[in-house]
Amino acid sequence: MVTAPTTLRDIARACNVSVSTVSRALADNPAIAKKTRKLIQETAKELNYRPNAQARALKSSRTDAIGVVVPSLVNPFFAAMAAAIEDEA
Repeated sequence: MVTAPTTLRDIARACNVSVSTVSRALADNPAIAKKTRKLIQETAKELNYRPNAQARALKSSRTDAIGVVVPSLVNPFFAAMAAAIEDEA
């Protein structure tokens, strides 16, 4: 059975705080009280929260993806070059 990933909204509901507070607490923002930050961070861990990479990319306009164009991966030189780039990244 596949379950939906945990969202900030799920954590907010569990901690009885706003989604904004959860977001700030997970970013370790000092504007959120230490006690509240700790509660939210522990709850996120218990609920197996994982940040959504696609949402972050949309928000930041940055994907951290690297594009490589090679004429052919059949040629061992280009295949090795692509593999080396992937390993280094």
